Amino acid sequence: MQTFQKPFTPEEEQLYLKRYRDGDLEARNMLVERNLRLVAHIARKYQTAEEDMEDLISIGTI
Repeated sequence: MQTFQKPFTPEEEQLYLKRYRDGDLEARNMLVERNLRLVAHIARKYQTAEEDMEDLISIGTI
């Protein structure tokens, strides 16, 4: 089973948000990757027989 990276500390998150606002696309990618745990948690709440978990996570990253 694949595990997600640990979330940023509040200080790290602020740093990456500033970098993203300044146009750093790598910072954007890091913010998305570090929040996948939250996306997966929320997706589990909405998963039904018709909805594939991968589809829900994919939608959640947009």
